[in-house]
Amino acid sequence: MDLVLKCHEEFVAAIEILFTDKRKFKIETLAARISALESKADDERHSIIKTLLGGALLPESRGEILKLIELTDEVANKSEELITQICLENITFYDEMKTCIIDINNKTREQFLLLRNIINTLFTGYDILENYKIIQKTELIESEVDKLEESLIKELYSMDINLVEMNQLRNIISKYPIHPIL
Repeated sequence: MDLVLKCHEEFVAAIEILFTDKRKFKIETLAARISALESKADDERHSIIKTLLGGALLPESRGEILKLIELTDEVANKSEELITQICLENITFYDEMKTCIIDINNKTREQFLLLRNIINTLFTGYDILENYKIIQKTELIESEVDKLEESLIKELYSMDINLVEMNQLRNIISKYPIHPIL
């Protein structure tokens, strides 16, 4: 989870640099770092899976833990995929979009931190009631992110830009909210 969170934080940093600095090499450098972090997360995932399949934990628990690991890894994969697409397609975000994207990033980070706390308690002092409250909070944040995404799409379609660019941005926006696992 820590590697996935770091991968997402690097993704957010790359987007913020893209908003303020148009020098493509910085974004490509950050994209390479995100790719390296995603690879490290994959290596860690493989190591954990190998340990689990080697007999760690009761068989009933393994399936759920494996599913959790796979879902967590998807966030790193999506971060890498999106930043690569943004670099390759030379995506430019308009000023009208930036505040909403920053809000989405901040809310997504908040979700990650809450979920990391739950995951950290799985093997030490798991409190069902407290974790349920945290899950409810992450779902509320996810709903807020969905509303921001909808607002962003409305803003996009009100802009005076060509259809190709509009569709390109719409494609990114539809993939953009990198929701943590729920």
